[in-house]
Amino acid sequence: MLSELDEELKTKASLRDRHKVSEGAFVRSLRQGQENIEASMYTLILLNYLGFVGENDFQKLSRISGLISKVKESSPDPEAIERLIVALQEFVEGFSHRRKLIV
Repeated sequence: MLSELDEELKTKASLRDRHKVSEGAFVRSLRQGQENIEASMYTLILLNYLGFVGENDFQKLSRISGLISKVKESSPDPEAIERLIVALQEFVEGFSHRRKLIV
């Protein structure tokens, strides 16, 4: 089982931006990404506790996740991808309430 994981890790590391990446660098980047995700989750939980982010915001986030899954399954044209990116930016800015602060 361990050798399968080692082989999978080597494969993923070699595919990164089509340049060779050492296993150590790949693992370091992976761990940093995992730590960033954990920190983001704790931040969202704290923001919810403090009342800055509501249940409605989390429902919107879940819908966005569903849309992304549908896009991954299809082959959208560049204009559709651009519209999705703009919608994601608007959602994130609204989620952070940054949009409300811009006058």
